[in-house]
Amino acid sequence: TSHAVSVDYSLGMSHPNSHYFEIEMDISDLKSDNIVVKMPVWAPGSYLVREFSKSVNGVIAIDQDGKNLDVKKISKNAWQIQTKGKKSVKIKYEVYAFEMSVRTSFLDDAHGYINGTSVFMYLEGKKDLAGKLSIKPHESFKKISTALKSTGGNVYSFDDYDHLVDCPIEIGNQKEFHFMAAGVDHTVAMYGEGNYDIPTLQKDMAKIVEAETVIMGENPNKEYLFIIHNITHASGGLEHKNSTTLQVNRWTYDEKGYLGFISLVAHEYFHLWNVKRMRPKTLGPFDYDCENYTDLLWVMEGFTSYYDELALRRAGFYDEDEYMAKLFGTINYVENQPGNRVQPVAHASFDAWIKAYRPTENSVNTTISYYSKGQILAAMLDLYIINKFQAEKSL
Repeated sequence: TSHAVSVDYSLGMSHPNSHYFEIEMDISDLKSDNIVVKMPVWAPGSYLVREFSKSVNGVIAIDQDGKNLDVKKISKNAWQIQTKGKKSVKIKYEVYAFEMSVRTSFLDDAHGYINGTSVFMYLEGKKDLAGKLSIKPHESFKKISTALKSTGGNVYSFDDYDHLVDCPIEIGNQKEFHFMAAGVDHTVAMYGEGNYDIPTLQKDMAKIVEAETVIMGENPNKEYLFIIHNITHASGGLEHKNSTTLQVNRWTYDEKGYLGFISLVAHEYFHLWNVKRMRPKTLGPFDYDCENYTDLLWVMEGFTSYYDELALRRAGFYDEDEYMAKLFGTINYVENQPGNRVQPVAHASFDAWIKAYRPTENSVNTTISYYSKGQILAAMLDLYIINKFQAEKSL
């Protein structure tokens, strides 16, 4: 029988306070004399080339007899290994992870957080392979939270590379709680102290899930995971197919900040339909080596921004006046930014890689946010359709 090539990973963190993850790739049933492994340069959902290979150290390759193989770096994010006809190769490397954001990875003696594209290399030409990931938590870390399917004993399976890196992983001593909504079992993994109240969150997060599922008609997931980092300097959220990571200020759950938190929940959750399933062709399967251009981020992010606020209104978090005040605030922001008269939303989307994520003092004059303007365009399209069809149809 002929076997396809297989790629499995193991992830270690033997010295968390060094901020280094230790990764091993086990590649077997090889057919070729040389292979190339690559580190992505960006994280889907965050449209900036972040050069994740800058944090990679000490790439070595060993054959099945324990002998070192030649490793040659051939570009900023690619390593070539001469396999000399050996069927199995183990590649070992370290990743320095000390940037606490939803788009990057982090490790210290309190916890580890993995955003896959910044940690896992892939075998060139073989991103479609299914495999296993074995996690070896530091002994002080008692819990792993991820949307990857557990096969027992801290081993997880993935369908292909896109799936592996689309499931963020929280490793530490986080608190987990559950709620059911729209027939889906939701897990919330809370890292860090905060002024949150679990029963309130169970009730309110469920309301958002129900309201958004009504808008979209059906919920594609059986299970969904929220990873929430309660920290000092928050970096928002990042969507995944059946999970999300939210980073919020640990004291955000009071009168003042709470609706902002619920709005972030609504935004990232809505993405499980809009961008993770309905999407421009370029946004999955991904090219991890360079920019992935699309004119449609104003639909992906702008429509999502429209429906996150609408979901809060539908779920009873806003009354009509509060909702309108929110919408007017966004209209004022868009109409009063000089760049609104310069940059169309399609260009704002296409140039996200060089403009949206790299603002300067002149950005206000030449650019507009595809989030905000996209939100207003969604509102206008919704009103147009409602009016045209006498409220029988809507966006």
